[in-house]
Amino acid sequence: MKRLAIVVACMLVASCGSPEQNFIWAAKDAAKAQLKDPPSARFPIEPYVVRTRGTGESAKYDQVAACGIIDGKNGFGGYSGGTRFVAWTFVEPGAEPDRSVVVNFDDSPRSSSSDGPSPYDEFIWNKYCVDAAHPAATR
Repeated sequence: MKRLAIVVACMLVASCGSPEQNFIWAAKDAAKAQLKDPPSARFPIEPYVVRTRGTGESAKYDQVAACGIIDGKNGFGGYSGGTRFVAWTFVEPGAEPDRSVVVNFDDSPRSSSSDGPSPYDEFIWNKYCVDAAHPAATR
């Protein structure tokens, strides 16, 4: 019985991540849920978290965003090549994010032209996903 309790305790500790990792898991779950075939979801690049101070009416909160790429099977059973997504929430300054997230997918047409950032880049990606390690998207 003691051995079983130790195994269960080890499993519980191993399944718990940092608050940042838990937020990434929540973001991935929320993004998967919006796919046509959720079990087919792949994340070619592990999402990362950016935390910034809100602006405007939300200036008293921190914005916490998980930014990444998700790929899933389309209606023909093939993978689509991946789409950027941002999952975000607002929290009290210094508080850890919970599992409540808003997910937004990049549905802007892919273009090889350099006509500046897309609306998604400008209003979503560059607002939530830019930090010292991740520069702004410019197309």
